[in-house]
Amino acid sequence: MARNSPGDSHWGGVPDRDHFLVGLHGSAIVARIGSLSLAYAPEVLPVFVLTKNPKYRRVAGNWYQVTGEGPVYGVGISPLGLEGRWQLAPSTVVVATGTVGALRFTRNVPAPDARAFNYMFDYGAAIQVTARRHTIIRAGYRFHHFSNLYRAPTNPGVVGNVFYLGVGQTPG
Repeated sequence: MARNSPGDSHWGGVPDRDHFLVGLHGSAIVARIGSLSLAYAPEVLPVFVLTKNPKYRRVAGNWYQVTGEGPVYGVGISPLGLEGRWQLAPSTVVVATGTVGALRFTRNVPAPDARAFNYMFDYGAAIQVTARRHTIIRAGYRFHHFSNLYRAPTNPGVVGNVFYLGVGQTPG
């Protein structure tokens, strides 16, 4: 979850939007050297909610009338994901992550003359602990950005400082 997205930056000009997302994350180690490893790590976001998005109706051509604001819902996929891992102890790993993908919302975001289809990327770091034999807990931070990559009349990107907690299973 990210609270109050910062605005007025190179990556995101839209302030004060909250992000709530639920993701499914997978990973497979592709290379290992000692305590360091590299993993392919795609993700699926079956739930993405962005708050305070304008509600609008088309008046004529590219003219819109804003009728209020509210949440907008989307789904996403990041097929390009990588993780660098550093094994600190038998049950503790430091993880650096990065993904690239796309989001589809139920209406144009974050402005009426933007697009419902957006591209996204994120990067961040986490600590992963094996709590039980095959149960892992991961807590981390990600810088998350999405925009339409100038495929609409306006391209106001949205960024979020996302803090997350995940629970999963190791193979075996």
